[in-house]
Amino acid sequence: MDEAAHSMNLSVLLGVLRQDTGDGELILKQGDGVRRLYLSKGELIHLRSEVPGEQFGSYLLRKGVFDLQLLERMLASGERQRLGVKVIQGGLLSPKQRDEHLKNLQEMVMVQALDHPIRTWAWNQGPKEKLLSYDLHFQLRHRHFIWSTFQESHDLADLADVLEGEATWKWKAQGDLLDILGELPLTPTIAYALTFLSADPISFETFHFLSNLERTEAGRLIGTLWALGALALSEGEMPSLPEPDPHPASAKPVLYRQDPAPAPAAPLPNEARVRNLLIEAYRQRSIGSGLDAIRTLEAAASLGPSGDDAYEVWMALGKLRLAHPDPSAPAMAEFRRAARACPGKADPWIALGEIYHGKGFDLDASNCYLRARKLDPSVQIPQEMDFGADAASTTRSGPKKKGILSGFNALLGGGKKSG
Repeated sequence: MDEAAHSMNLSVLLGVLRQDTGDGELILKQGDGVRRLYLSKGELIHLRSEVPGEQFGSYLLRKGVFDLQLLERMLASGERQRLGVKVIQGGLLSPKQRDEHLKNLQEMVMVQALDHPIRTWAWNQGPKEKLLSYDLHFQLRHRHFIWSTFQESHDLADLADVLEGEATWKWKAQGDLLDILGELPLTPTIAYALTFLSADPISFETFHFLSNLERTEAGRLIGTLWALGALALSEGEMPSLPEPDPHPASAKPVLYRQDPAPAPAAPLPNEARVRNLLIEAYRQRSIGSGLDAIRTLEAAASLGPSGDDAYEVWMALGKLRLAHPDPSAPAMAEFRRAARACPGKADPWIALGEIYHGKGFDLDASNCYLRARKLDPSVQIPQEMDFGADAASTTRSGPKKKGILSGFNALLGGGKKSG
């Protein structure tokens, strides 16, 4: 197996560091940005991310703890305190709520780190206190954290490729795994697979065959147990870590795989921030977090998007608002904004037609449908709404207005008498 393959796999790196009981900072340069993992005796204790949308402020913004204006004011204040301290002092969160949000954020960062390929990485060996500096230090529960994030990761197929390619690698259990892992949420399928892991070394291929797990799931379990310290590589050549620098005061990170030094990243323009927020809103909507998605889209709208981005934001926001108890007024406003952002699109007018139709305003509904059809002749109009030219002419001229006298005549039973 090419050394580059396993040296670029985060699951393998965590397994090696756990077995070597490493102290230090693992810096990952990935396709979407840089993430930093801090370890003590091979166990994760803290994570930080420089990826857009994975900072604590962005996370709290999506959760509706504050709006964009308040976040900018808090970040712009001259005080040197961390945001996690400011939200408590400002009465926005209790310490317990703050820590729960931090836990959820760090789990999200870890899952994203597992799911994104590594371009380069560095290992800075040294005491965690110096590496963490004055950062808000939230202590992770390594075993639960590794277990939950590895189970939640969506893409561990590369890990199975690495383990399958290392035919000489064999692991042995560091005790009775059912006892060691008893505090974790084990399924019957996983509990059965654990019975094949013991003090006798076993290869990935043999474990995959005996456990009856799918190939990716077998790789997920081996990688998880290795990173937990429940398994240790006992045969085969384990990837080596850099030797400690004899002069740590002047030491620089030692990279296994290094790209040319990139230029300092420029601040993301609003367009990119809007796209990132849209992606996050779609993810939230896909897992059923509609309210979170609405708040994320509102944050995107506050950035003043234009063109196609504005259209996408307003359309998505309008559709989500339709699920609320009193959706018609705000949803209609969002769809009208979408129509203004992209005047050539028919979908906002279709959505407005459906809302009017649902409220019983048939002429308004028909007018919206006809505007949609004018923009896109393939638009299907509900049969009962397809008034054609009659609706258009009625809408243009408007209904015949009745005066006060005619209103009284109607109450009295008619208009002018003949003869």
